[in-house]
Amino acid sequence: MNEFYEDLVKFQEKYPMCYIEAWTPEDFAFMKSKIDKTEKYELNWNTWNFVAEKLYETFDANQGTNWHKVFHIVEGSLCTHN
Repeated sequence: MNEFYEDLVKFQEKYPMCYIEAWTPEDFAFMKSKIDKTEKYELNWNTWNFVAEKLYETFDANQGTNWHKVFHIVEGSLCTHN
């Protein structure tokens, strides 16, 4: 969704002194394609709200958000790694 990226760039330009990170449905669909071992996964931004909500609910500033965490949320599994 180009509108989101345009808004993100404007936001980053408005606040250059802040580190801003965004995980998007494109990232979630990419991870789903890796889990399912497919070339591509249908990208509909509205179907990935559950991942964004779970990332928000479980965010830990000490651990951050990374591909490992996204993998487990997209897959719907618990992370048993330390």
